[in-house]
Amino acid sequence: FMLEQNFSDTDINNYITSEINQYIDLRLPKKLEHVDHGLPNATLVFCQSLKNELELQLNKEFSHGFLLSLGYHLNNIIQKRTRSRTNTWIRHYRVDNLEEYESALTIKKRLYKEFDIDINDDEVVYLTILLASLVVRERDKHIHVIVATHGDMIASNMVDIAKILIAEDNISAVNMPLDIRPNQAIAQIKQTITAYSNAKGFLLLVDMGSLIQAGYLLSQECNVPVRTLDMVSTPLVIEALRRSALLDADLDDIYLSLQHFKGYGVSEHNAVVTGNKPLAVLAICSSGEGIARKLKNLLSSVLEEMNRKDIHIINLSVEEVLNTKHKITTEYQVLLSIGVINPGLDVPYISLPDFFSPKGELTFQTIIGGAFPVMVENKNPVTLTKLAEQYLQEFLTYLNPKKIVPIVMLFLQQLKEQRHFDEFGSNLLNMIVHTCVAIERSVRNETITYNKLNREAYLMSELFKIYQKANEILEDKLDVKLNDDELLFIIDMLEKE
Repeated sequence: FMLEQNFSDTDINNYITSEINQYIDLRLPKKLEHVDHGLPNATLVFCQSLKNELELQLNKEFSHGFLLSLGYHLNNIIQKRTRSRTNTWIRHYRVDNLEEYESALTIKKRLYKEFDIDINDDEVVYLTILLASLVVRERDKHIHVIVATHGDMIASNMVDIAKILIAEDNISAVNMPLDIRPNQAIAQIKQTITAYSNAKGFLLLVDMGSLIQAGYLLSQECNVPVRTLDMVSTPLVIEALRRSALLDADLDDIYLSLQHFKGYGVSEHNAVVTGNKPLAVLAICSSGEGIARKLKNLLSSVLEEMNRKDIHIINLSVEEVLNTKHKITTEYQVLLSIGVINPGLDVPYISLPDFFSPKGELTFQTIIGGAFPVMVENKNPVTLTKLAEQYLQEFLTYLNPKKIVPIVMLFLQQLKEQRHFDEFGSNLLNMIVHTCVAIERSVRNETITYNKLNREAYLMSELFKIYQKANEILEDKLDVKLNDDELLFIIDMLEKE
C-alpha cells in the first residue's frame, strides 16, 4: 500500500521498525541487568557478538536498543525455525544500495552457521531496514534565545529568572539604553549571535516593534536562521527557553507555537475549525489494534486534561487509512495524525517516537490548543507521564500509578539537581518505571540483591549519601523507602547513563 502511494523510504522504514523500537525505547530499561528481558543468554551473546562485528563492518555505532530490538526478532526466528517472513510488497523495496544490506547478509550467514537456520530474501530486507533504524544519529544543536530590551537590566532580569526555572543556559540578554538607534541595537545583537555561532538557529525576543525586522536583517548578515517575536514578557522568555532547550526542536515550530502564547494557564483552542464536521485525531498502526488502541487510551487521557473532549480519536490500520482517506476527510475535520506512517493528508503528522518526546508535546499543544498542563520547572512531557502511568497499571498491585509517578518524579528531579545531570532524555521513562517497580517490591518485601564487587565501595561513598537523601522524599511521601540494594541498582542505572 505504501509503495502504491509513493511513500518515501523513510516512511516505509518507520512502518517496519516503529513498533519494535517503541517497545524497546519507551518501555524497557536500557541496562539488561535491570530487567527480566526474557531472552535466552545464548541469543544475547549472539546479538552482542553481531553488534561488535557489524559496528566494525559499518564503522557506525548502534543505539542502546540494538541488543533487545534485534534479540527479540532473532529469538523469534530461532524459536520458529520452519517459518520465514513473507512480504510481497517488501520485495519491491530496494535495499541493496544501503550499507546495512551487507550487514543483514552477515546475519543471514551467521544464523545458518551457528543455528542451522536459512532465512529468505524477504527477511534479509527486513533486517536491513531494522539495522538502518538502529544506527545512532548525530544529535542536533540547540536553538539559542536572545532577549533584547530597552532599559537598565530588564533583559538580564528576565533571562536570570528563566535560567533559574528551566535550568538551561542557551539564552542571552542584550540590555540597551532607551536612546539607542536601531542600527546600533542590531549591531549589539549581532555580537551575541557571533559569540554563539555553533547554535542551529536564534529566537530573538524584543520589546518594541522597531526591532521586529532585526531578525531578517541579522539572518541575512550572519547567514543563520533568526526568528523574531515582539512584546516580550517574562512568561514568554521562560516558555521560549523551555521549548528551545529540546534537542530536536525546530526553530520554526517554536516560533509558530509562541506566536499565540499568552502566558501560563490561558485556555484557548488553537486549532482552526472550519464547517460543522466533527474534529478528529487519527491513531495509526500496522493493524489498527495493538499500538493504536493503546495510543487511543493515552490520547483520550491527554485530551481530557486539555479540556478537549470535543475531539474524536479514530483507530486505523495502515491499510484502512490509505484506502479510506477521502471518506475520513469527508466525514471529519482531521486535525493531525499520529502513528507509524504519515498518511499523506494535508494535516500535521507526528511519528510515534516524536509523540513520546518533548517535541511531540510541543507540536501537539500547538495544533490542538486548550488548557494544556504546564510544567515550568521540568521538561517532562505530559504524554510521557501518562504513558508511565498506563504502563505501570499492568505491573503494580498495591500502588496507584497516578499517585506514585509524581512522587518518583520528585525523587529523580532531586537526584538530577544534586548530581548535576544534564537531562535524563529518552531514558526518563525507564527510570520512572524502574523506580516505581522497586518501590512496589519494597512494599511486598520482595527486594532484589545487589551482589557486584563494588557494593561496599558504593555504600561507603559520598555518592551513596546523595541517593540516601533523595530516598527520604519517598519515605516522607509514601512512608516507604528503598533499601540499600535497590538504591545501588538505581545508582548503576543513572550514573552509567
